[in-house]
Amino acid sequence: MYVLGKVSPEEARRVEYYVQQFPEVANELRASQEALVSFSEVISARPREEVKKKILNKIPESTAPKSLLNGSAGALNKKRRNGPPPISFF
Repeated sequence: MYVLGKVSPEEARRVEYYVQQFPEVANELRASQEALVSFSEVISARPREEVKKKILNKIPESTAPKSLLNGSAGALNKKRRNGPPPISFF
C-alpha cells in the first residue's frame, strides 16, 4: 500500500523509518516499486496500428468524435503516452 501512496502519514513515517534502518526493507520496497512500474507498462501497452484501425472502424460515426474517425486518436493516445505518474517510495 505504501508504494501506491495509500497509507496514512503515520504509516508512511513508520515505513520510511524501517527503510532507513534495514537495507533489506529498502530492497524489498524498491523491488515492489519496480514490479508496479513494470505492470503498469504492460497494461498500458498500445495496440498495433492495424488493431487500432479495426477498433476505430467499428465505432459508429454518430457517437465517435471526428478526431477518432479520421484515424487520429488524439486525446486517447496522449493519455496512454504519458502513462501513470512515477511512484516514489522515499
